[in-house]
Amino acid sequence: MLKDRETEKHGPERKTLNLAVTPHPSLEHRVSSHRAPLRAHLVLLSAGILLLLIISTMTSPPARSAGIGVYNTPPNFISITITENDGIVVRVNVSDYNGWEDIYLVNLSVFNNKGVIVEQVTYQQYPANNSNTRIDRFVENTGDYFVPPDPDDPYGTSHVRRYHGVNWFTDNTTQEVVFVFTPFAGSRLHIIVEDTKGYTAEHDGPFTSKYRAPPLLENRVIPVAISLLVASIGSTAAVVNRYHANKMARRISQMKGGGA
Repeated sequence: MLKDRETEKHGPERKTLNLAVTPHPSLEHRVSSHRAPLRAHLVLLSAGILLLLIISTMTSPPARSAGIGVYNTPPNFISITITENDGIVVRVNVSDYNGWEDIYLVNLSVFNNKGVIVEQVTYQQYPANNSNTRIDRFVENTGDYFVPPDPDDPYGTSHVRRYHGVNWFTDNTTQEVVFVFTPFAGSRLHIIVEDTKGYTAEHDGPFTSKYRAPPLLENRVIPVAISLLVASIGSTAAVVNRYHANKMARRISQMKGGGA
């Protein structure tokens, strides 16, 4: 009777079962084997997305008719050469990722060994940086050695050359500005290129035909694109590894009774 009353008072007797779940020895191996292919797929997917973004950026609608629509990028030098025969010819190959029509002006200055300007010429593609009217005008600011453009001798005098049929990238981004001078002595060459957005590139080097400026396009742009791709793949792999490590830890914890 006493036992029945206790049962009515406290309810039926409860039993506690201790169930220890031991994870299957092959669990970690199975999770690891499934993790590797998934990680490889995600890395390839990330690389593909990045390449698509780069291609779509380079081929987006242009700001000007010859542009390729890469905004907020400064102009760049492809090459600078000086030849000395009967006169002095300075060839400035300049590129702009917005297209060669985004180049506003090229200013060339030659200094003597005392740092004094002995010759300075400015080429302007437009009368102002907000204009679309091409004028291809050369103005000699200092000196008396510059040979201005001559329609009867377009390639023997100062002129601008655009590329056609070389390749898609060069045709759309590069133009050559050719400065022709009668013989004179100079020590240093300084060139400033400005685009219509106000971005500039500068070159400073000796004024001699024995000097060749390095092609900045190869040394700068290509490694940056590669480093972006490598960084993206590395970041994706790290995220995938961390995700799978956390997932495995939670699963083992749950099987050992550690909760969610």
